[in-house]
Amino acid sequence: MQTPRVRGEAVLRDSVVISGFNALGVGGALLVDVALAAKYGLGANTDALFLALTIPQLLTTVLGAATNPVVVPLLSGTRVNSGEKESWRLFSNLLNLSMISLALIAAAGTVCSGALISVSAPGLSSESRQIAIGLSRILFAIVALAGLSEVMKAMLNSYRRFAVPSAAYSVQYVVVFLGVVLLPRNLGIQAVAVSYVVGYAVQVLVLSGGLIALGGRYYPVLQPRHPAVREAGRLFAPLVMSQLLGQSNIWLERFLASFLPPGSVSALVYARRVLRALTLALVNSVSKALLPRFSELASRANLEEMRRSVSLGLKLTLGICLPVAAGVMVTSTPLMTLLFRRGAFGAEAVSVAATALVFYMPGLPLMAMWQTQMAPFYAMRDTKTPVLIITMSLAILATLQLALLGVAGLYGLALALSLSRAASVTAAYLLLRRKIGEFDGDLWRYGLKTGIAAAAMAVVVLISTRLVETQIALSQTVESLVILAVAGILGSVVYVGALLLLRVREVTEGIRLLRKRTVGSSCS
Repeated sequence: MQTPRVRGEAVLRDSVVISGFNALGVGGALLVDVALAAKYGLGANTDALFLALTIPQLLTTVLGAATNPVVVPLLSGTRVNSGEKESWRLFSNLLNLSMISLALIAAAGTVCSGALISVSAPGLSSESRQIAIGLSRILFAIVALAGLSEVMKAMLNSYRRFAVPSAAYSVQYVVVFLGVVLLPRNLGIQAVAVSYVVGYAVQVLVLSGGLIALGGRYYPVLQPRHPAVREAGRLFAPLVMSQLLGQSNIWLERFLASFLPPGSVSALVYARRVLRALTLALVNSVSKALLPRFSELASRANLEEMRRSVSLGLKLTLGICLPVAAGVMVTSTPLMTLLFRRGAFGAEAVSVAATALVFYMPGLPLMAMWQTQMAPFYAMRDTKTPVLIITMSLAILATLQLALLGVAGLYGLALALSLSRAASVTAAYLLLRRKIGEFDGDLWRYGLKTGIAAAAMAVVVLISTRLVETQIALSQTVESLVILAVAGILGSVVYVGALLLLRVREVTEGIRLLRKRTVGSSCS
């Protein structure tokens, strides 16, 4: 049987679909950040909140990344091999085991909040530390609720029901946003922590409704030695380990930022949220679209097509992420102004967060390349190499952050992340070439041309936005919106025009295909 080729247009189509789902949650998360910034600005209280959120959110992120790829195949396979009833029994078993184990973890975190905050943020003042400890005791409840949510999402996804999980994720942040906006400020920052817990609880309720609508059944079973549960544990462990290592860079960054002046942690968090939003919308979508295709090629041992597919994925991610990173770097101030400058978040706070964002942004295309290079390892069931690369990257990051902290403060922490990602990409590239052979081809020439096009776009956007700033006198929000609109339209035209002038083959082929389809549809 002939192996189907991985077509760029199919990957792009799937990436756009996944990006649409991701945008719902990303928008909700950013909405919460906007409300928090407006109400509390940059200061000790927001630092305490984000530091208290660090470990609970790290655990929920790990659960979210590890549960779906393990549980969905188990539930689907059980349904195919043993029927609907057995699938729902396995789901109930996993749900009950998750409920008990994660409730114990949440309780332990609540009891040990004092020690955890002392370890996570030793640089906090005694007053801020006490605030963070109180917030941590509230926020650890989200770990248990997130565990239930992820098992429910996996069951819905196993039926290819993606709308309800996406909607539940968005509803969670809507609830938090309403809590931040509507609860009076005199209740303190603790009201925000309670809003987070309520948001996760509402997510569980929405997912429960989706399961009921699906015709779901619940069984009061508790079988930790069930073969499928043991298989889940075997697959779950390496994924959890790699995710914990990958997410620990956030803990390390906030640990070091706790020694900086009040507001430093918050500034890094707000800048990182913009980076995370772009990563979820652009990077994760491409890697998720490629993973099942890589898996099929790996199962057929078709390394030639695997090499071509890796090159295609790298070109796609570079072509998308390089101009976005360059554009955000030259428009960081109007972007952060549009998002956050209101209420207690003034011009100085915008300047600090926008500068941090500039140092973070080189990491966007590097993260895109890294995730694309990681997918073939997972497709070939090699989980050891990614853990090795992540461990090396974390060691380099720690070294760079310690070296740059005293030189550039919080900006040094942001720059260190970008530099460590460059090291990760290099290591992944070398190890992947050893595993599947040469895959770069004309990749370096393509990267150079897209880099030149992105740089040209950035220069034109920078000049044009400066001219716009001197010519208009509007409110800050409207002015920022106009500047970003001009930058987006002009930047897109310049970037595509530069790619055409540089004769980037993929762009000319894409335009030729688009013309062919347009002419074909008009003739029909």
